[in-house]
Amino acid sequence: MNQKKREGGTKRHGRSPNRQILQVTYLFVFMFCVLIGYYGYFLVVKSEEVVRNPYNVARIDKEAERVLRGSILSERGDVLAMTQADEDGEESRYYPYGNLFAHTVGYSTRGTTGVEAAANAHLIHCSTGVLDQIYNELMGQKNEGDNVIVTLDPELQQILDEAMEGYTGAAVVLEPATGKVLAMTSTPDFDPNFINETYEAIIADDSNTNLLNKAAQGLYSPGSTFKLLTLLEYIREHPYTWDNFSYQCGGSIRAGGVDVSCSGGTAHGTVDAKRALELSCNGAFIEMGLSLDKKAFAETCEQAGFNQPLSFELPSKASSFRLSWISSDFDTAQTAFGQGETEVTPLHNAMITAAIANGGVMCSPYIISGVETAQGDKLEQFTSPGSVRIMTEEEAALIGSMMEGVVNNGTGGSVKSDLYQAAAKTGSAEFDAESETHAWLVGYAPADNPRVAVSIVLEKAGSGGTNAGPIAKKIFDARCQ
Repeated sequence: MNQKKREGGTKRHGRSPNRQILQVTYLFVFMFCVLIGYYGYFLVVKSEEVVRNPYNVARIDKEAERVLRGSILSERGDVLAMTQADEDGEESRYYPYGNLFAHTVGYSTRGTTGVEAAANAHLIHCSTGVLDQIYNELMGQKNEGDNVIVTLDPELQQILDEAMEGYTGAAVVLEPATGKVLAMTSTPDFDPNFINETYEAIIADDSNTNLLNKAAQGLYSPGSTFKLLTLLEYIREHPYTWDNFSYQCGGSIRAGGVDVSCSGGTAHGTVDAKRALELSCNGAFIEMGLSLDKKAFAETCEQAGFNQPLSFELPSKASSFRLSWISSDFDTAQTAFGQGETEVTPLHNAMITAAIANGGVMCSPYIISGVETAQGDKLEQFTSPGSVRIMTEEEAALIGSMMEGVVNNGTGGSVKSDLYQAAAKTGSAEFDAESETHAWLVGYAPADNPRVAVSIVLEKAGSGGTNAGPIAKKIFDARCQ
């Protein structure tokens, strides 16, 4: 019996190597399946992304030699950029609207900028049928690149461009509910059709800003447009008593050892929070600002997009908010009414304004809405890359109603219309004691169903209501009548 036990034990011990081999086999089969699965995922999902990656320079350059660069079109089919070839096969890029889309559409010689850069991989990629591509190759003809569709509205852009004539600055028009960039301009500008001839002269002059897209990359003191965020924080810290706020304006206030005047030294008398916004009373907002929790104020502003990069296809700069718990009363006072170290881009100011119009939800802006083949077959469609709630619906409605008051009873009267209700906030931002202030206006219309939100800054132009307001009204009139 002992012998049998030993034999049985030997048999069980003998199966162990087979089980281990089987386990190793299963492991290799599993790893092989994972590898095949990832390879399939790469081919279906990731391959196009890798191929179109702008860092994949060699492949992109090689593909560009074989493909006739695609066109850039508006959503209604207007040609904003196209490639022409003469009888000798010499190719040139043509921009039918000249200066109008200089900074947004950009150019594709002397490097690439604007949408030409952001959508470069699409424009030099051919998605037509394989047989057509083979035929073209055999005939020695280039395949046609895909077309890129953008959100820009030529009519609205034309109105904005003409209204900005004579001014230096920038403006942005957004669709609040979607984040679509309907128009964007920066002055001075350039004609991309002649960039080869003018490029060297432009870059040789350090003071020349023609190539800079100030709408997305220009940082400005927001002036009184920033009072919208100061008011938001004050309401949050005083949810039940904010409407009890009262300030006696004598035309100036001493804060941090410095006298700060209201515009023109105007004495507004006794104002509550609503009237302070309508009249843009610096003293009232300094009073509010000095009472705020600085850490909470910073969190509110960062939630609204300050101190972080914007998600946008074109190059942009991050707006900055520097107030902290160690900031002096002087810095706090300056920040409260939009001066000090606070800086914002016109694009970001438009996003904040659009968020108020959109019930507190801020959509990331976007300018490329789709890709199609040269024959017009849809390939891809894009929407906003994301959105974030920066205030509650109740907060947005409350601030929005006060912005309507700015139009009806305050500094924003230049955008008032009998045909629709607009909401706005004006601003005058100091940047140099020897120069006139920058003129700001942000706003949206119609107030009950916002179709457009605008942000306009005019350098050294003085009053926002007087100078930026009429430009905004032309945009509102075009979309709201």
